[in-house]
Amino acid sequence: QGSIAMGGVGISVGDFAQVKRIFSADEVKEYGKLIGDDNPIHRAQDCYSSNEELSPRVIVHGMFSASLFSSIFGTLIPGSVYRSQSFNFNSPIYTNEYIIGRVDVTKVKDLRKGLLVTCETTVYKKVDIEGETTKEDSDCVLGLEKCVKGTAQVWLPGLRP
Repeated sequence: QGSIAMGGVGISVGDFAQVKRIFSADEVKEYGKLIGDDNPIHRAQDCYSSNEELSPRVIVHGMFSASLFSSIFGTLIPGSVYRSQSFNFNSPIYTNEYIIGRVDVTKVKDLRKGLLVTCETTVYKKVDIEGETTKEDSDCVLGLEKCVKGTAQVWLPGLRP
């Protein structure tokens, strides 16, 4: 979703793209295995909500959620090269929460062999009137909570303004 065209042709300041996602406990487990992160906060059998409910509260790895930014560019603009990323983690993302990863173009610089695009990068989760996260199909949405916020630079080889 968004205003960044497939292939990136015509990309300009103010353009955006976003992807909606729900991470499962199995995906978080596999990601942890892949990167060698055995922190118990990412395992269902070790994490429970603060009031010790029976349903596990598994925290999604911060870098896993931040990978949405790279996937947006890699999917929309094949051949794009991620140059830099900085971000802050403001709020945890748990498995089975509905999140939105979004990039907003803030600068486009013409280089001899392509464009260098600077973006604001944000991962939001939907929250209801009580501050609880909602499911994708929920009608009771109050707003979006910023979970990850930062900036990125992406090189788009071969593109011209």
